[in-house]
Amino acid sequence: MLVFKEKSTHFQVINKGIVLDFTKEPEGGYTVTVPSLPGCVSYGKTFEEAIAMIKDAMQGYLKVARQEELLIPFLFIQGACPAEHNAPSSDKPN
Repeated sequence: MLVFKEKSTHFQVINKGIVLDFTKEPEGGYTVTVPSLPGCVSYGKTFEEAIAMIKDAMQGYLKVARQEELLIPFLFIQGACPAEHNAPSSDKPN
């Protein structure tokens, strides 16, 4: 389910094929991005909070992408996104 690849203050978590990039911030907390969703970024004071926040950010990103009829990566169309469980099958894959 989760795979960690540590690199000093930067590491990745891979969940259901979706890569999450984490950076441990010097002032504390974690910044997290989703490379397959450009611009999808969040922050949490703890690792657990960062996970919850990026799930919310992914939901918002995908909602807007659908409204704007933007291309959505295939993994997110198939409902693999941990933040969504009922992704419509009519989305155009990337």
